[in-house]
Amino acid sequence: MTSNYNNYINFRAWIGDLFGIGSLKKKLKRKPNDPISSYSFMHMQQKLEEAELKIKEQEARIAKAEADRALEQATNQSKMAEFSLMNKYMRSTDQKYLDFIASEASSPAPPDQ
Repeated sequence: MTSNYNNYINFRAWIGDLFGIGSLKKKLKRKPNDPISSYSFMHMQQKLEEAELKIKEQEARIAKAEADRALEQATNQSKMAEFSLMNKYMRSTDQKYLDFIASEASSPAPPDQ
C-alpha cells in the first residue's frame, strides 16, 4: 500500500513540475529573509511606486487641462456676451449696420480659401 501511495505522490510531483506548478510550492516554502524573495518584493514595490507616481502626474495633467478648458469656456462666454450686447446696440443705433447685415444674409457665401 505504501508503494502505491509513494508512486501517487511522485506522479503528482512530476505532473506539477510538468505544468509549471511544482515551482510554486518551492517559492511558497522559501524563508521570509530569502534574498530572492526580498529582491522580488522590492522590485514589485518599486514598480508599484512608479505606477502611483505616474497616476498622480496624470491626475495633475487632467486637472490642469480641465482648468484650462474652464477658463477658455468662461472667456468665450464673456466674448459672446460682449458681441451680443454690441450687436444689440448696433441694431438699435446704426442703419448702415442693418443694411450691411441684410446684404450679407442675401449674398452667397464666398468660397473658403
